[in-house]
Amino acid sequence: MLVVPAEPVRDSKDTADLIDQLDGYKGSFAACAANLDQVAAWKASVEASNENETQANN
Repeated sequence: MLVVPAEPVRDSKDTADLIDQLDGYKGSFAACAANLDQVAAWKASVEASNENETQANN
């Protein structure tokens, strides 16, 4: 599950903390994008499977 702090800038005490938070966001975004790619691949697989099943039944 993706968890993002509600107010990242207020939690930051200095620039180093802010940079760390931005790096965390970058990692979270990459994980989310990877999950979306997996969902797209799953959807394509299901659609192909459904198409093959439809052709086999006809």
